[in-house]
Parts: sequence; structure tokens; C-alpha cells
Amino acid sequence: MKIPRRRLALLAAAVAWLPLAAFSLVQAGFADVPGAFAFWRDVGVHARYLISVPLFILAIALTSWALRPASRRLGTPLSATSA
Repeated sequence: MKIPRRRLALLAAAVAWLPLAAFSLVQAGFADVPGAFAFWRDVGVHARYLISVPLFILAIALTSWALRPASRRLGTPLSATSA
């Protein structure tokens, strides 16, 4: 089953970010935990997981055509999944 790149990018972001969000909500449920809401204020975490992860996956799709000839010259063919 081949997953379109856009869906794969969104799925990867969700798999990476949703557990962090869920654990943060569980931790916030305990009032005596210091820094329970730090996850929600940290812009870097959201940028890393919701922007960077999908961009890396989409970049693979956009650059694999250019990297394929170079990898053949090096003797290491790109896998069929990066096509």
C-alpha cells in the first residue's frame, strides 16, 4: 500500500506530536507538577514536530529525482520507497 507524501507527512507529524501533547495534558492534570504547561508555551517543540518533520518528508519527495543519478554513480541506489 503506497501512502501519498502529503498524508505521510501529516501522519508523521501526528505520530511525533500527539503523544507529547497527550502526556503533557496528563501531567497538567496533576496540579502539583511544576512546569506542567511548559510544553504548550514552547514554540520550538511545535515547530520541530509540526513543521520540520513534514518538511523533511516532502523534501525527500522533491529531491529524490535529483539524488537518484548521484546515488547510482556512488553505487548505492536509493530505495524504492523514496521514489
